[in-house]
Amino acid sequence: MCVPPAVASAGLNIAKGVMKYNTAVADYDQRIDANFKSRMSAMQSRDLQISTNRLRNEQEQARIADEKLIKMAEAYKKEAAYKVAVGEDGIVGRTILRGINLRVADRLRDVNKLDETGKSIVDQSLMDARGIQAQLEGRLAQIVDPVKPSLGAYMAEAGVNAATSYAQIGGGTTWSDVGTGLGF
Repeated sequence: MCVPPAVASAGLNIAKGVMKYNTAVADYDQRIDANFKSRMSAMQSRDLQISTNRLRNEQEQARIADEKLIKMAEAYKKEAAYKVAVGEDGIVGRTILRGINLRVADRLRDVNKLDETGKSIVDQSLMDARGIQAQLEGRLAQIVDPVKPSLGAYMAEAGVNAATSYAQIGGGTTWSDVGTGLGF
């Protein structure tokens, strides 16, 4: 016995609803996967920026340490040359002591300036890291996961479509009626 056309049409609408649901689930899974990859990419970008920032900071700190060492060596040479010059001339007294103290003070000022520069670089590096983290949080906030498709909603839609097609064709319709209606 052959299935009546109304039942076949209703069955096809149910199958169509299942296919639409499966397509929606596949699209959902693809978007979730793409969002995950976007999040991972954003975090890797943040990590790379912070690593670059840290490397730049370390290089700058090394440059400052080298500069401090050079300035200290120059200051000691100047101080030693001054003491030698004073000793050769046989000069003594407060003026000489004051001159030596001025050279020591200049050396300490140079070192303090470099120390302050180093601290400023570290502070700037921390601020840059916070800014990079804020950029990441902004990027992550823009990535919105889709709503998972509801099987019940798709099946309800398929059921309504099946009932509508069954009602349009009618329960008493035969296949020969369908063929006649189509011009066969």
